[in-house]
Amino acid sequence: MAVMRLLVTGFPAFLTARRNPSEILVRKLQTENWRPFENCRTDYAVLPMDYDETRKIIQGFFDDDPPDVVVHLGLAVSSSAIRLEKFAKNLVFPKDPAQQTRIEEAEEGDCGDVAADGAARLKATLPLEKVKQALLQNDIPCVISEDAGTYLCNFASYVTAYEIRRRSGKSLSGFIHIPFTTAERDILQYCAMEKASPYLMTPETLEQGIKTALQICAAEMQAVV
Repeated sequence: MAVMRLLVTGFPAFLTARRNPSEILVRKLQTENWRPFENCRTDYAVLPMDYDETRKIIQGFFDDDPPDVVVHLGLAVSSSAIRLEKFAKNLVFPKDPAQQTRIEEAEEGDCGDVAADGAARLKATLPLEKVKQALLQNDIPCVISEDAGTYLCNFASYVTAYEIRRRSGKSLSGFIHIPFTTAERDILQYCAMEKASPYLMTPETLEQGIKTALQICAAEMQAVV
């Protein structure tokens, strides 16, 4: 049986989110050399809080040995559930990721395209419904979302989907937004404007949910390679 390659990414702390559970989880799984099954090579990366650098890194993933499955992880500050993003939009806001401007306050020139020749949105190819059902069966809050925002999370998802299509690749890709956990309780005061849900899952629950999601996504590709 051929060895398949899974790539999992996260993002570091940003703006008022002084700790990003996606980075913490990615680094933990990397340290443990975790993989969903024996013949699955799993690579991990933490993407920078920079549009141009993130684009270059993602493009580099597909230059020589393209991954079979790409799962991007990122923080959804106001969520209390794992959010499986169904679409990535061809929209960037704000153009400077260090800005904290809200999109309803955008002025002309604040927004841009991810790819000038790209479709308005691209659909994730991960088995989202299978993941959702598996997580709910294990009492892990999970929803399928149709709006990944306009920030770096959406950007990374769109760039990846765009590169796969541009290169006529067969890789599966998509984005999973994760919530804050009880480990971040002490920093929520800095995100009070955005954090609305009183529910926080534990880091262990989040890890279980993401591992389950990765296993299902890798198995989906394994069935066809």
